[in-house]
Amino acid sequence: MSAATSRSEPAARIRRETLLMLAISAAALGVVAAIVTWTASACHAQPPLLLETLPSLRASAAAGAVTQLNVDGAALKLPRTTVRAVSPARVEIRGWAYDPLAGQNGSDVFAMTESGRTFRASYQGDRDPRDAPRGSPSNSGFHVVVPTAGLAQGPQRVKLLVVAADRSGYYDFGVPIVLDVQ
Repeated sequence: MSAATSRSEPAARIRRETLLMLAISAAALGVVAAIVTWTASACHAQPPLLLETLPSLRASAAAGAVTQLNVDGAALKLPRTTVRAVSPARVEIRGWAYDPLAGQNGSDVFAMTESGRTFRASYQGDRDPRDAPRGSPSNSGFHVVVPTAGLAQGPQRVKLLVVAADRSGYYDFGVPIVLDVQ
């Protein structure tokens, strides 16, 4: 065996090992990418929701109601339609919501300011059975936070909306909350 051959063998072995490691890494990345893609599609089976593209729906039964209203952790007495908040503040709204025509939970709940800012609620949580109409799902509770930072000063309406179970439109809860930002 010549000196040139003995020197090139370790280099060739290192290249083979490097190529093998790259091939294994690429395969692993492909599997990870497939898992991430599958997980994303499984978790987000529905396309993103654009509220402005949905029609307003009407129902004879109430689609939701506010059962608790807090400003910076302090509970406000209900019923109340006007809330004064010194910015920056955290306005928390809790209640229940469902799709009254389908008789089941809606797909989402949002708070929307009249300037068009939307805040998605955590939804399908427990609710007090005394708070919602008979026959509505027991897991129809929602909680949404509307931060006043970034909102214009002065009064503005905040509407609560529940998106229909089939995402064909949304129901407005009715009476908006007037948020008076100071």
